[in-house]
Amino acid sequence: MAIFFRPLARAWVGGMAMACLLGSADAGAADVAPPSAWARARTPSPGPAQVIGSAAAGCVAGAVPLAGPGTAAGPELVVLRPARNRAWGHPVLAAFLADLARWRHQTGEGPLLLGDAAQPRGGPMPAGHRSHMNGLDADLWLGTDRPPPWSDAWLAQPRARSAVRADGRGVDPLVFTVSVRRLIRHLAQDPRVERLFLNPVLKRALCQEAASEPGGGAAWLARVRPWWGHDSHVHVRLACPADSPSCRPGPPIPPGSGCDPSLDHWVADVTRARRVPSRPPPPPAPVLPEACAAVLQAPPLVPKDE
Repeated sequence: MAIFFRPLARAWVGGMAMACLLGSADAGAADVAPPSAWARARTPSPGPAQVIGSAAAGCVAGAVPLAGPGTAAGPELVVLRPARNRAWGHPVLAAFLADLARWRHQTGEGPLLLGDAAQPRGGPMPAGHRSHMNGLDADLWLGTDRPPPWSDAWLAQPRARSAVRADGRGVDPLVFTVSVRRLIRHLAQDPRVERLFLNPVLKRALCQEAASEPGGGAAWLARVRPWWGHDSHVHVRLACPADSPSCRPGPPIPPGSGCDPSLDHWVADVTRARRVPSRPPPPPAPVLPEACAAVLQAPPLVPKDE
């Protein structure tokens, strides 16, 4: 039984820690609707943009599309599984991704693949995430099973490639390329980013690469937080924007680069979990701020040309 205890314990504690890391709901808040109700809202709410609550218990008002025709990101940001309608966010996220897409184009490294961001009004999703609720999160894929150009059929059902080797003990250099490492560093150095979530095996590789830098890369590696999964994508979270006083940020990042013995424990646990898969108990249903009820119940946004 001893071999099971530590991964299971860390998985359970990790689930609880995620709720703490992403922020809990405000005092006196109430659960406003099940995830299916948020998924049925196909358009954002009207009015000014506002981030409400935390990534794990929140919503977003006045969201904007992050990619597609008419957006600043242009063709350099490609949406995966567009039918899921999860490519929305606060305008600061849209501007951030547009800047990122332009930088990517200038480097000549090809388009970025956008996985889930938020639903049109944020809130909990029926499946796939415990966060991504308040319009400040976005997943960027690290690798796929084929190079561009991608067909519409493939984009509807894409296949990712893990950047971690099958044995879980190191990186796959064919996926965790110089281009991918440069992307993660660029993200972590952007002052708009609060934190990134990445597989601990991948963070360890970044730590080893940055070891010769002054300070060991602590100024940017601190924002790269080890977490379960995240071996085929990097999860980007932006800091609360100035226009959203109801936004709940995550806790302060500990000092240092995070390239310390705690990372070794993370690596050991996720490697062991590949051999002995376990599933943590589901977290409790999120309790959203009361203001999210008005966001969900607001009438559909009418396009300006109608």
